[in-house]
Amino acid sequence: MTQAWTSGILAQVGDVFTQKLEDRIRNDKEKEGIEEKLKAAAGEEAEGLVRRRGEIERGSVWSEPVDWRRNASVTTFGLWYGWWGHYWYKWLDVFAHKMAKEGSAKFVMTKVLSEQVFWNPATLILYFASVSIMEGKGTDYIKKKMHEDFAPTLAIELLTWPALTAVIFKYSPVRYQLIWINVMELFYDAFLSWVQHNGYHLPGAKPHH
Repeated sequence: MTQAWTSGILAQVGDVFTQKLEDRIRNDKEKEGIEEKLKAAAGEEAEGLVRRRGEIERGSVWSEPVDWRRNASVTTFGLWYGWWGHYWYKWLDVFAHKMAKEGSAKFVMTKVLSEQVFWNPATLILYFASVSIMEGKGTDYIKKKMHEDFAPTLAIELLTWPALTAVIFKYSPVRYQLIWINVMELFYDAFLSWVQHNGYHLPGAKPHH
């Protein structure tokens, strides 16, 4: 249960961070738009634009409302990931011991390859599908996510996770491996939340429907 709660909390924090980053980008874009409009505005229109610009400058992204349904969906997946991941890493350790001597290069490589070939693609598919369903999205949205975002996201995983997990698998006891991975996933959770809700675009640039 500890791993499940840890994973869930980290997913929740990561999504809140992502939402605040999205708010900041939207505010900056709106402010840029106001500056452009002010060049040609006059009278009441100009006063309204200046007033809105002041609201943005005085405000804080932390005062913006959090989308709690979105956050709950991401957190729920995090809880599941922590619970199921606990059993995955226990099984993976048993499997690796059958294949090679503990601590050897083959032992570590067995774990890393199993992670990249089986665990990561499966959890990524489940992330896009389950979070979308919990947010009330339809099958067309899920298909679009898989078509546009699955491959590049998996490629980023392949470029970053093998080296990180190799260090963890070699030096960390199995009971702590998911905890260490979850610590790194605080940043990855924020990234996944961004991809889930924005794709590889700035907020509003090319929203998924």
